Amino acid sequence: MSFSCFGAEVRVLGIFIQWLPAVSVIVAAFATFVTYRSYLANQRFAEANYKPILRVKKTRAYRDFWGVLFENELNRYCLIKTVTFTDERVKCEYAGHMVVTEDNSMFNRNLALEPTKDVGPFVKLIAQNNEKIIGEIVLEVESFLGQKYKITTPEIIFENKDIKNQNRMWLEFLKVEKVK
Repeated sequence: MSFSCFGAEVRVLGIFIQWLPAVSVIVAAFATFVTYRSYLANQRFAEANYKPILRVKKTRAYRDFWGVLFENELNRYCLIKTVTFTDERVKCEYAGHMVVTEDNSMFNRNLALEPTKDVGPFVKLIAQNNEKIIGEIVLEVESFLGQKYKITTPEIIFENKDIKNQNRMWLEFLKVEKVK
């Protein structure tokens, strides 16, 4: 009796060994299908929720113009297509992705042993006259997924060719709208 039972186990084991490659291929195909579906779902979620996030990092006066340096938040980068100012009396141009260095050694020699470097998109603003001008910088950008956005800064107040509210601008995020 024990031999016949052992023989049945051998037969079952033989059938299992014969069908093992087919079963493993089916399990692998199912796992690949589940992985691919979750990848597509995550990709759609990422495309739907992707927004470039920029923040005003620094405003600085140069000899002939004001420079506004933006900072990318959460590594959500974008290609800047056009830059305009809402008031025509302020000339606005995109200068590119720049490294702005600032030497703080004259203020505190102990803390600033080397100049600080800030990297980001840089915009030049030139006020044409000395009147009080209130406006916003409008950036038209395109994400790497091909979606177009319109990004607007907080209000910038020019008075006598000088920015009056530059400290408040650093704290605010920019408004982002999707362009269809």
